[in-house]
Amino acid sequence: MMAGAFQLGRVVATPAAIEQAEETGADLLQLLGRHVGGDWGDLSAEDKRANQAALLDGSRILSAYITQGRKLWIITEAATDACPACHGYGGSCQPELGEWHEGIHFRTDRLLQRLSTTILRPEDY
Repeated sequence: MMAGAFQLGRVVATPAAIEQAEETGADLLQLLGRHVGGDWGDLSAEDKRANQAALLDGSRILSAYITQGRKLWIITEAATDACPACHGYGGSCQPELGEWHEGIHFRTDRLLQRLSTTILRPEDY
């Protein structure tokens, strides 16, 4: 699987990250493009290898970008079979499909999906 071959899901940003982007001139759409394109930014080699593995195993993907000495993170959550519609991410829920565990609907009839990506400052984590 090549870089960029993952879903962002619903994209959100913390208010503090938006404020920081405005203050530093960081272009959040450009950073999202870098993230989904496999340019993980200012990460260690080990973290970049973990992201490459995440493209295959569905685990969390992290990017870090520094603008004017201030860091923003972009985190795409791990792939899950939780129902996207039940989590507010488009589509319609078909409660008869999949399985329910402790009030959470899992769509075991579908491929795993990434439900969300968050833009935040490290201190927001």
